[in-house]
Amino acid sequence: MNENFIEAVKKSNKSQYKIAKESGVPFSTINALFNGKQSVNNCATVTILRLSAVIGEDFFCLLDPYPLLDNTCGEYKGIKYMWKNCNGSMQLNFDYNGEHVVIDTGLKLNLPSKQTEYPTIAEWNIDRFLQGKRFEAYAKELSNVRK
Repeated sequence: MNENFIEAVKKSNKSQYKIAKESGVPFSTINALFNGKQSVNNCATVTILRLSAVIGEDFFCLLDPYPLLDNTCGEYKGIKYMWKNCNGSMQLNFDYNGEHVVIDTGLKLNLPSKQTEYPTIAEWNIDRFLQGKRFEAYAKELSNVRK
């Protein structure tokens, strides 16, 4: 938790105390974020804006990306899908002909800069899945013909 924030603080070469003094964010808040006692994604927007200005990182670079995308839904070719975060890897979940399908994309994309890419990635994975199903059906049909 808060890996992006912690990395940005280390990269800034500023102490937590100095960041608190320059940003006006209480030291206790910065320390709680640094020690994982508070989630950076639960901070007020103004807090993150102040921290990003002092640390020298983009606002969104300080946030944990996955909770923002978790449970994001879409639909492609009549298939309703949902993104799930599983141990830092994004999984695409959907039902197909009564079968629950989980595709672990292995992606660790950051949001929100990449948010527009998730529908395309979902579509590509669904197309690949459907193509595999068509191939399986064709292979089964061929094996029946050869018998």
